[in-house]
Amino acid sequence: MGIWQILGIAPTSDSRAIKRAYAALLKKTHPEDDPEGFQRLREAYGEALEQAKTLESQARADAHSVGGSANDAAASNGEHDAERLPAWGEANRLAQRRRVTRTNDEQGSPAHPGPTDMPASVSEQPVDVLDPDGLIRLFEELYNDYAQRIQVEKWNELLEYEQLQNFSFKQEVQPKVLAFLSEHPHLPLPVWQKLDQIFYWTDDEVGLAKLVPPDFAAFVLNSIRQPAALRFEYLPFGKDFLHDEFLSLRARGAALLGNGRLREAMEQFDTAYILFHRDPDLLRLRATTLHLLGEDLRAEEDWKALVAAFPNERDALLRLADRFLETERAAEALDLIQRALDLLPNDPQALLGLARCLRELERFGEARQVCDLALLLEPSDIELRIRLLDLQAMQVGQLLEVLKRYPGDRDSRFAAGELLFELERYADCERLLTEAPMYGSTSEMKTLLGRVWIILGREEEGARCLDQAVDLSSSSSQNAYYAWLHRGLYRTGCEQWSAAEKDLKTAQTLFSGENVIIWAALADCAIGQHHHKEALELISRTLSLKPEGVHYGKRAIIRYRLGQYEDALADFERASTNRSIHPDWLWMKGLCELQTRRYDEALKSLEHARNFGDSPIVRVALCELYLRKSRYAEALAEAEKATEVDGKLLLLQGWAYRKLGRSHEARGTFMRAAEVTPDDPEILRFALDELAASGEASALDYADRILALEPEDTETQMRRISVLFEHGRAAEAESAISELLNRPSIEPFYPPLHYYIGAMLVEKDEYESAMPHLRRAYDAGLRGDVTSLLSIALFEIGLTEEALQLARAAYEENPSHPDYKSRLEKMEGRSSIPSSLRQLMRSPSRRESWPFSMKLRPIRIEPRDVRPYEMEGWNR
Repeated sequence: MGIWQILGIAPTSDSRAIKRAYAALLKKTHPEDDPEGFQRLREAYGEALEQAKTLESQARADAHSVGGSANDAAASNGEHDAERLPAWGEANRLAQRRRVTRTNDEQGSPAHPGPTDMPASVSEQPVDVLDPDGLIRLFEELYNDYAQRIQVEKWNELLEYEQLQNFSFKQEVQPKVLAFLSEHPHLPLPVWQKLDQIFYWTDDEVGLAKLVPPDFAAFVLNSIRQPAALRFEYLPFGKDFLHDEFLSLRARGAALLGNGRLREAMEQFDTAYILFHRDPDLLRLRATTLHLLGEDLRAEEDWKALVAAFPNERDALLRLADRFLETERAAEALDLIQRALDLLPNDPQALLGLARCLRELERFGEARQVCDLALLLEPSDIELRIRLLDLQAMQVGQLLEVLKRYPGDRDSRFAAGELLFELERYADCERLLTEAPMYGSTSEMKTLLGRVWIILGREEEGARCLDQAVDLSSSSSQNAYYAWLHRGLYRTGCEQWSAAEKDLKTAQTLFSGENVIIWAALADCAIGQHHHKEALELISRTLSLKPEGVHYGKRAIIRYRLGQYEDALADFERASTNRSIHPDWLWMKGLCELQTRRYDEALKSLEHARNFGDSPIVRVALCELYLRKSRYAEALAEAEKATEVDGKLLLLQGWAYRKLGRSHEARGTFMRAAEVTPDDPEILRFALDELAASGEASALDYADRILALEPEDTETQMRRISVLFEHGRAAEAESAISELLNRPSIEPFYPPLHYYIGAMLVEKDEYESAMPHLRRAYDAGLRGDVTSLLSIALFEIGLTEEALQLARAAYEENPSHPDYKSRLEKMEGRSSIPSSLRQLMRSPSRRESWPFSMKLRPIRIEPRDVRPYEMEGWNR
């Protein structure tokens, strides 16, 4: 069976896919049950990773043969670059130099003019007036002195030449600079980047391609963008050394290696090695190529030479350690990896190598500790997790061998059970913990067995087992912390907040020092009990010990619930930076962004959250967002998709109907929302408003329910009074008005209430008291009865002219109203009598009679213009 069949995947260059497949199979292939299968799996995994490198190199080469743009060539260090460096000038440069040298030898003249051989017109010019040719001549002088060439500061001094800030000069000199680079390409990376800052080649690739051939344009761009620059400082500085020839061979070999042309790359490296064999980059490139060709003995010699000559080359130390591990020389590998860690402590790659060494030396406990440390640094590293699984599997095998000889070793039995639990081999763990009852069980074993039964679906037995573990630990000197902790965690998962909190606090007293797991679980308990300030303190303490993404996410949720939206967003960002993600965080992040009016960001977060599954919370939030952005049709479409019945969502749907002018559907939706949520006064008010606006008697029931919950709701009381008058229940209306009058104030100002109060006072001849109420109603825009009654009050307190004016206005507005005409005629008949005399003529026995043939006209109160999502308590 081939390696890909063993792994169960198609051939791939994706090392992460290989590692995922291996990790999945590792849980099913146990060394103690199937040692041969386990060995085949490990070998297949290692060989697949090696083949993936070749497949990746071949894919890059194939991609280059299909593409042909300057960008493709630059990205892949393409085939043209592998054959010559670069096509425009370097390919023939050495041959041209040899021909020129021969000609000059025959003629007795130098191949290139040196500084003293420069034409007087150039050498005598001050630097600030150099022409383009003079500048290029200075480039050549600096390049030809290798010791000076590799000093970046020398190039910076030259490239800070003032005229290079002048656009026209740059345009004139640019072709000459490119021609110079075609003949003198071997420069340190910072020099190429400095040139790019001056001529903007990476910002204008099209412009560059117009100046030079495509393959040279690709070479320029690749030289600027090279991810891992080859170094220059290790070559000899003497003039006798052929620097450019060596550098050309090394660069061509590196390009060929990148394209997977290993044999051709080796030819270049071997030729360069003959010229000079103490360059660390050449040794690294050659060793890598030899390894890929399967010549590991030769590769090992190069790695050894590199480590001996350059002991601080971490990459070489780790690669040589890999070789030693592959050839069962773990002790030698351990020394190399420890040296690498001395150079960069806590490096995950080196820690992984250290774990491998310790495993091969059968120091499994230490190896696991190293893996745990590495995972703290790189929690998403698949290879580290694979290595940990591998170590756990091997350690289980070792412990099971011990138990075969000493079945009563309870410590080994618990340790093996815990490893099986971590490997998710729950049935094996259960069997191990229950197969030797004659030897007894510890509190820790009982706790672990309870956890296993809970996972296996035997929750009642598991919970009982955890209780037994706590009792056993309390009645003996055994480790009580472990039992209290896990029962507390189980109860937290069951949302038994108070009981869980008690267990966790007991575990904390038994643990010496700070405990991240306990603080985080206690924070969950506080959240569950809505003690959010306490939860914030607990999770902040957790973060001080372990600043992980999951804890930042939890703190963000707490801050969201406390209304600290900006702080919550900052924590969500920290959680994302730590590569942690959870659907609940996304929608809460979206709500925080919505609350802080970051509508575009909120839409993105909420739609991303929906990818994890549809939920009522996300739907309500999206609907609210569309309403806030006045996208009513989208809000309605979102609400109509819902299969569940939710009062909040129905309110939003009704509001969308109202804004789209579909009033009948809005009313029906608001009524349905009130049926779904009969005890929420905010939702009941929307139904009340619809019914009161049309004067329906059923509005009284809604008003009574609201007032039972919130007795001081004056606006609801007003709608109730209006409907009472509408249906002829004047006595009840007047009683309600009297109750309002007994309040210290009637705020905010309600014009209809002042109309009703004023009318009652007029009927009682209390004109002075009635006038200000009727005036407020009139000034607020109410007319009809308000106008006519105000005219009576004004007439009786002596403001005759204004009274007549208002009485005429009321009559002209509604001439068919019998009272308006009679009142006007009466005022006109008595207007000639001075008001003071009218007051004297009136006596208690002679009460003034004004026409009141009709009851008070009820005033229909329009629905409130209150956006549902801006109601108090909407986000709680």
